[in-house]
Amino acid sequence: MTNNRIRITSPPCVVRDPQLIAADPFTGFFSVTLIFNPVQISPIKTAILQAMNGQGHDLLQVIPETAPQDGKKYKLVAETTRPIQAISRNKTPITPEQIEDGATVRVELSFDRCRSAGHSGAFATLGGIQLLRGTWLGSYM
Repeated sequence: MTNNRIRITSPPCVVRDPQLIAADPFTGFFSVTLIFNPVQISPIKTAILQAMNGQGHDLLQVIPETAPQDGKKYKLVAETTRPIQAISRNKTPITPEQIEDGATVRVELSFDRCRSAGHSGAFATLGGIQLLRGTWLGSYM
């Protein structure tokens, strides 16, 4: 099977539940959940479909309208096995601790196809992350 890794830079999105300081002790992954407005997901859908050779996927999920936050938006979970590099809005290095829940970011994403036990799927790998707006008083970095 050929490698169909597709790399993109995301549009600005909101971070939920960032786990960027230490890897999860059970999975060994650093991860973030990214929240996108419906008008932002076209390039993401295209990249995923290219990685999947046009087959279906379940990477992008619609958040129910009745959810306590982010209703009717899309979420995508991206993971990596190594610590990521974080930069500020003006592209200077920052620490991953500065990426907090609710921050606005832009991220490097890679989409790959995977096959396990006869089932085909896709996964999103997290690359670097750029903090565009922190959660404190809506400040810009």
